Amino acid sequence: MVWGVFAFIAIYSLLTIFAGYTQLKERGFTLRSLMFIIVSITLFLSLFISKKEMMLSVMIVSFIGLHILSIMQGLVVNGKIKYSHHFIRLVFHSFVILLLVLFI
Repeated sequence: MVWGVFAFIAIYSLLTIFAGYTQLKERGFTLRSLMFIIVSITLFLSLFISKKEMMLSVMIVSFIGLHILSIMQGLVVNGKIKYSHHFIRLVFHSFVILLLVLFI
């Protein structure tokens, strides 16, 4: 189960890196896109931290950062916050943290 959780987080972080890169390429350089990529890379690299408490801390901060960047991006692109999208994102991130706590 541990490897499954790690693989799940690795795939998620790699997909978010790709999304940030695509956004950077299509819309040009923005600090938000760059930060999205940096936070996603941090999330991916946190998988290699051997201390469980430190890994959890880095992942929680990364998820919070991704959530804030996602809200900012929604405001810039759509001009409003889509609450259902961010609620689902919050539930997803909470679920991933729960998996980490239970199985790592």
